[in-house]
Amino acid sequence: MSMVSAQQDDEVMAEINITPFTDVLLVLLIIFMILAALVAPPGFEKQLPDKNDTSTPIQQKKQDNIEVLVNETGVIYVDGKRSDAQHIYADMADVRRRKGDKHVSLTA
Repeated sequence: MSMVSAQQDDEVMAEINITPFTDVLLVLLIIFMILAALVAPPGFEKQLPDKNDTSTPIQQKKQDNIEVLVNETGVIYVDGKRSDAQHIYADMADVRRRKGDKHVSLTA
């Protein structure tokens, strides 16, 4: 028996210790996370609205655009005026003549 145990002690274990590798990867991950938070690309800069600005973008959008609303029952409204499928092109042309070339906002 002692002969068998002596032979097993002489064998080389071929396992890789990944603990140092994992430590290095975690340190690199932390470094990159900190650098990503500190260095923002210029495309990510935002112009936030002023706190004192009382107008909302939705109100400005409603005044400037031609609004087309289709509700859940299928009723069509062009700029607040009720329309139907046969007269929608004529109604939109009338609104375009009044407001000029504007964007069309479709809400369905």
